[in-house]
Amino acid sequence: MKYEVILYYNFEPIEDPETFCNEHKQKMKDLGVKGRVYIGQEGINGTLGGTPEQIQNYKEFLWSIEGFEDTQFKTDEDDTVPFAKLICKVRDELVAI
Repeated sequence: MKYEVILYYNFEPIEDPETFCNEHKQKMKDLGVKGRVYIGQEGINGTLGGTPEQIQNYKEFLWSIEGFEDTQFKTDEDDTVPFAKLICKVRDELVAI
């Protein structure tokens, strides 16, 4: 079986990153995806892996959130999910400048 790995970011302001992170993490657990997602006041940055169906469901979930409808994903295939667990954290800075 081939798995999908996605990389993405979207600089869309998030008013309450802590609540957004907690809700986001629960949805990702429900979907069964693994990887890392960082959330901050300026947006979201993530790398996730899962089955094509899990990843499609995640994309549709993210696109359903107001402000994130235009999120673009870079997609790759792998023979395994290259992540051992799911990490979702609030960060002060998504991208170090």
